[in-house]
Amino acid sequence: MAIKDPDIRNTREWSYLDDETCFDLWNKFGNPRRAARYLGDQGLLNPDMKTPPTGAGVYVAALRYMVWNIEEAHRRIVDEGGDWALDRFKYLKWVLERGNRQSNLMGVKLRKKFNDDILDFAVKFLDPNDYERFLEIYYAELGDCPEGEDCDEEEPVPA
Repeated sequence: MAIKDPDIRNTREWSYLDDETCFDLWNKFGNPRRAARYLGDQGLLNPDMKTPPTGAGVYVAALRYMVWNIEEAHRRIVDEGGDWALDRFKYLKWVLERGNRQSNLMGVKLRKKFNDDILDFAVKFLDPNDYERFLEIYYAELGDCPEGEDCDEEEPVPA
């Protein structure tokens, strides 16, 4: 079902698009604009604006599915022929970056949960060398400092 039941939508859940459907269509067509065009051709309209969905709306819904279903989304992308996702490190890095940079994807509490979850997931998803590389990107992306390290300490500049 491409549209959520209007009776269960409320002011905090403004999205009318079904995340999983948008992800599947984005994955099938290769870009969110084509997926949005497909939904519009099927007669789907934004219940508030009475206009077809936009590529940006489909992208956010698809991304929301990906950040909460990282492993399943990875499997589906690979099954659909998405060779770019065969590199697990590259895939997880992409999800981490998009999940944190897309400001309208989730609020502060959900973003913290996502960041905790993706770090826990990375341990079992990546091999040890890629996990170490992922940690570097993770801490750089979040501006955090790994436990046990003093990130305030500046490295000496060679003369």
